[in-house]
Amino acid sequence: MSMSAAVGDRYDDGMERSAVPSVISPFARLFAAFGDRLEVVRADASVCWTLEGRSAVATMRCDGAVDAAFLDRPVFDAATHRRLAPVYGRPQARYGLDPAGAARMVDDICAFFGGAREPHFAFVAIEERHPLR
Repeated sequence: MSMSAAVGDRYDDGMERSAVPSVISPFARLFAAFGDRLEVVRADASVCWTLEGRSAVATMRCDGAVDAAFLDRPVFDAATHRRLAPVYGRPQARYGLDPAGAARMVDDICAFFGGAREPHFAFVAIEERHPLR
């Protein structure tokens, strides 16, 4: 049974399925746009989508909101002799756990993977390691 067909269906025991597919549905656009080049890793309350060295990390907060950080490809820093990744954020980088919040997050991930930086994203920090490794 497809995910969309499951919405509103009932389990054999009469329990109704939740609205989770409506929150997940916008993420199908990521896979449609980037296909097998997209890597997804989940750890604890975080999910990381990586495409060609760029990453978008979403972390569930205790209040039900989702925070996101966007890491560009690591570059070699001659001063420290380390590979460092610029981290970007959105001024409104907190997303609701609802269809509108999920769609907004997917829009931002697609924009970041498409090459958008300032002014759409603001530089936040430098990271030395991958956020989920």
